[in-house]
Amino acid sequence: MPYREYFVPAMDGRLALESRFRDVEFAVYLAMVFLAPFFLGHLWQGILDQFVVGSIVNCFLALGALYLGMKKVLPLILLPSIAAFLTGIVFGPQSLFLLYLIPFIWVGNAIFVYAIKLLKVARGSNYALSLAWAAAGKSLFLLIASFALFSLSIIPVQFLFAMGLLQFATALTGGAMAGTIYILRR
Repeated sequence: MPYREYFVPAMDGRLALESRFRDVEFAVYLAMVFLAPFFLGHLWQGILDQFVVGSIVNCFLALGALYLGMKKVLPLILLPSIAAFLTGIVFGPQSLFLLYLIPFIWVGNAIFVYAIKLLKVARGSNYALSLAWAAAGKSLFLLIASFALFSLSIIPVQFLFAMGLLQFATALTGGAMAGTIYILRR
């Protein structure tokens, strides 16, 4: 039997196993970004809830950027803000105002994910530098969007902090956690 007849089935089996692993990994990421607000959004009060949940969500957004394809990253971008709105816990009685910010949060998450994907994955830049640019882009976009909505009297002033400095902190923290996982997986 020629060498090729042994090699091709072995490679097909390896690719199938890797594909199944990626599917399981994707399911875990989806579960974490959706369930984090439900299970962790009520353990503490106020900013600590937002910091913990936001850091976990950003960790899995960064991991998605590092390990998943573009199609699989989209649900990761969309689900966390929907879950945060559905729980009504992260922002307490002001969670209704989150509804106005959801499209902007989606864009902010996309900026974060695609900046990491472009800078680290596609261009091979330093991860810490890629993360800093991604976090800055996300938080700056969300701060500008929330300031515009606040200026139009659509959302209360409390969202300015949550969509600016807190977003930057959670993106950096979550991204650092993802960076640690990335290093350990090598």
